[in-house]
Amino acid sequence: MDEVAMYTEDDGAIEISKNVELLYSDSGQVQFMLESPLLERYVTGKDSSYTEFKEGLHVEFYDSQKEIESELTCNYAIDLAYQNKVIAKDDVLVVNRYGEELRTEHLWWLRNSEMIYSDKFVKIKTKDETIYGDGLEANQDFTKYKILNIKGIIKHKQDQDEDL
Repeated sequence: MDEVAMYTEDDGAIEISKNVELLYSDSGQVQFMLESPLLERYVTGKDSSYTEFKEGLHVEFYDSQKEIESELTCNYAIDLAYQNKVIAKDDVLVVNRYGEELRTEHLWWLRNSEMIYSDKFVKIKTKDETIYGDGLEANQDFTKYKILNIKGIIKHKQDQDEDL
């Protein structure tokens, strides 16, 4: 019997790792670093393997100068490798290099397109304001974003100037 098949035929966890730190690179350039206290990799079929992070994860995204562009933290995540998609749940926090924060309970990270999105309640805190909405689309480094169904008052520089 093939040794690899022996471990994958039962469709159970084929890898369990603790205190994991993984670096992901493309063409020798580090793209992001992932840390998790527990990683469980499963094979459920030929094209449907996934990795589960039941105790949460922390991801640092890097620019070409190896500086941190943004960070993502959550209490649970699942990496659907065959779809190049990570689903982050339970107290999700994204912080960009400017200190702006995104908080939500459910977020998708599309690795190939380097995008994040949510169709759940989101709270964004910037230096000057807090914005609420029901959904968000953003780039991976969280420097450009579109909030769906915005709720609350948003201050603009022009509004502040008129108050003077």
